[in-house]
Amino acid sequence: TGLKIALAAKVPESTRGGLWDLAERPVLYASAEAHFSIEKSANILGLGTGGLRKVPVDRDSRMDVAALRGMIGADRAAGLEPFCVVGIAGVTSNGVIDPLDAIADVAAEAGLWYHVDAAYGAGGLMSDALRPAYRGIARADSVTVDPHKWWHLPYPCGACLTQDGEAARRAFAHEA
Repeated sequence: TGLKIALAAKVPESTRGGLWDLAERPVLYASAEAHFSIEKSANILGLGTGGLRKVPVDRDSRMDVAALRGMIGADRAAGLEPFCVVGIAGVTSNGVIDPLDAIADVAAEAGLWYHVDAAYGAGGLMSDALRPAYRGIARADSVTVDPHKWWHLPYPCGACLTQDGEAARRAFAHEA
């Protein structure tokens, strides 16, 4: 849902003519450690698995922000259209939190939608001890949370929060 909103916000013509009518192929970026759902979502959106650029991680399994910058520049030079970067707030396999504030800087500089996948780790925001690790999450355009993980709500409970309600409406609007 967050990635569909991102596509509608940053590539608005995708909501009219679909991906077929786009002059440039849209691409998004996420850590090589991102949950498989990010790649699955790219495929569902019609970007294909090649529409997801997997950013290398550092020795602590956090997104390499310098590599992200370089990849965005290289993709633009190759005629692609970067539209979104995904920061991870709690990698499912190891709990690692990407450098969310630094990723937010890159997204702002490059004019990209900033989505944070906090499906696994959002509960850490409720902890005074853990909260500093999430610095930058408030700068996200959208955030995915799964309350069924830390908050013990029924399994199918998930949410996508966005600061851009108009983009969300545009992403899913339909004239009956």
